[in-house]
Amino acid sequence: GCAPLKKRSGKLDGAVCLDEDQASVKRDMMFVSAMTAALSTFSIILLVTSIAGYVKARVALASRGEAERSRERTLRRFESAIENAPTVGVQAIDRDGTIHIWNKASRLIFGFSTKEAAGKKLQELIFDDEGSARFTKAISKICETKRPAAAAEWTAKDRDGNKHTILSTFFPIIDSTTRSAEACE
Repeated sequence: GCAPLKKRSGKLDGAVCLDEDQASVKRDMMFVSAMTAALSTFSIILLVTSIAGYVKARVALASRGEAERSRERTLRRFESAIENAPTVGVQAIDRDGTIHIWNKASRLIFGFSTKEAAGKKLQELIFDDEGSARFTKAISKICETKRPAAAAEWTAKDRDGNKHTILSTFFPIIDSTTRSAEACE
């Protein structure tokens, strides 16, 4: 069976389970899984099993709170890498070209602040009519095939209307579990 582990405040923090047979271990693992799913943070859960007179303790699940903090640190590092990529303009757009990410290099290259660019359509912000039609077609193809576009030269304009030739590629971000391109949904 399992006994709750509580913090000094009385808040549930985990469980200790003592089992002597496989059926009990399976039942308690289901209990532990349900408990961790219900709590936003969960400390260490210990499963203590007695097998042939030996007591073995092992950590079944590390702290969910630590896992969440680690995920958030990784996400912040990734966001910082995107934001601070020197001389590489990075934009994240959805299927219709609406801008969701506009990094520092994009601001320097095109002259639009993040506030000015966010929510606008990329094809309307930096391309002329011909470039806009070409861009819209490229995004549609990427969404259909879920494959990146080959690097190509594009004529883009900055906030002052000056034309620049840029080398660019587009690619979908594919969800590894659903194999779908989120921005194309």
